[in-house]
Amino acid sequence: QGSLKREVDRMIQLEMSKFEPENYLESLPELSFSLSAMEPLDYEQYDAPLPPANMMKNINAWKEAISNVEQQIENQSIRMSNLDLMNSHLSKAWIAHTEKLQIHKKQLEHHLDHCKSQIDNINKDRKESQVEVKPSLDRLHSEWYELVRKNQRLELLCEQMRAKLPSNPSDPDEMQ
Repeated sequence: QGSLKREVDRMIQLEMSKFEPENYLESLPELSFSLSAMEPLDYEQYDAPLPPANMMKNINAWKEAISNVEQQIENQSIRMSNLDLMNSHLSKAWIAHTEKLQIHKKQLEHHLDHCKSQIDNINKDRKESQVEVKPSLDRLHSEWYELVRKNQRLELLCEQMRAKLPSNPSDPDEMQ
């Protein structure tokens, strides 16, 4: 398993090194959301404690406790309103984001089709030029082969003539 994974990773890295442009995701729209670690909930802020035992008969302590409960109720009401707003508008935001992605996908598909069309045209032109030049290449190949054969025959004749020549000619006129 480990060696297979390493081989797959190596093949992926090799393929990715050939990408043009190297950062092929650069043209995609940036997603705008973040997931950050949540702080632990502080339940103390939700407490509505009674006044301390020694202050049970103190009216100001009770007014403060009642004020705290009213604040907690208001906070909970605001949280519920926020949740309602989020439930009603968050789906619209995701729908808008999804529509943007779909438009981008269509643009990429159109670009891909255009690139494939260009590749097909280049391949057709290349094939046509190869078919067009084939007879000329065949003729040149035959001529080259014939010239090589003639050169070999000439070399053989030269060797035969050298063999017939005297090995140490003393008179330069004999060479002519």
